[in-house]
Amino acid sequence: MGDIELPEEAARAVDAEVVPARLAEAVTVAVDTNLLVRLLVADDPDQTERARRLFATSRIFVPITVLLECWWVLEAVYRVPPGRIAEAFRRLLGLADVTVEQERRVVFAIEAEAAGLDFADALHLAATPEGGSFATFDRTLLRRTPRIADAPHVFEPAAREGR
Repeated sequence: MGDIELPEEAARAVDAEVVPARLAEAVTVAVDTNLLVRLLVADDPDQTERARRLFATSRIFVPITVLLECWWVLEAVYRVPPGRIAEAFRRLLGLADVTVEQERRVVFAIEAEAAGLDFADALHLAATPEGGSFATFDRTLLRRTPRIADAPHVFEPAAREGR
């Protein structure tokens, strides 16, 4: 689809200054990836307006799996640079009436991605239980994780002796 960057008006759509105050008695609505992508990319005027209206009138819940898929879609399909995706996600996290599942883990993943990890790998690491370790065969992840503050111990399982 070419190199599409998040248009300024789409990035501002998730800015607390642009999205009006929500109704106090609004029902919480969980959103799907396609709705969040429409909001951020604004490539379909009708769906973008409908997504903006939903965000303006509802309390929104964003599942962590939606953020993972959204990051992948924006990066792989729309060719949005990771820094722009991280900026949009940070704005989303800052909205008063938006709840992101496991927000602390999402923040860790955004920061770890900026330090060189893949966003999905960073979310996987963030899900590691406190004090636990993370096993992988991914050489890049093994090499880059030591640079990440607060990352769990990452290791490659040992081969059987004699192999």
